[in-house]
Amino acid sequence: MSRLPIACLSLAVILASPSRGADKVILNNAEAPLPPEEAARTMKVPEGFKVTLFAGEPEVKQPTGFCIDDRGRLWVAENFSYPDHTDKPAHDRILIFEDTDGDGRHDKRTVFYDRLNYVTGIETGFGGAWVMSPPYFFFIPDRDRDDVPDGEPELILDGFGNHANSHNIA
Repeated sequence: MSRLPIACLSLAVILASPSRGADKVILNNAEAPLPPEEAARTMKVPEGFKVTLFAGEPEVKQPTGFCIDDRGRLWVAENFSYPDHTDKPAHDRILIFEDTDGDGRHDKRTVFYDRLNYVTGIETGFGGAWVMSPPYFFFIPDRDRDDVPDGEPELILDGFGNHANSHNIA
């Protein structure tokens, strides 16, 4: 078979595709969200698995990323600026949740940092927190591990696009 028909068909598909993404979809959900405890109770999981609530609203809001550190604590990125990335005063946060009494629920909540914008991801290690905040990738040092930053975020990389994505991955 000649390659010309395949090439023409491919070109037609490309040209017929929209050059821009669709408008934002606004969902009108008539049902109120479930309280965190009830949401955990109603989850369906494979046999042998169990769901328990470790942290929920109002202690954490708008989570966009999380990780677990080498001490078993949950670090959460809260993004209040999503989906409309702006340069408004930064107020996205990095939270640390800890279960100090071993009952499976957090009983200690620490705000590690609260002056970021458009936080989409978090990882810990090498003496601090690595934070994706497009168009930037920051390192927030905490070398003494006291859960208080040792200084302002250090810019590691920049240039990640944020003008046309809504997937929270740079």
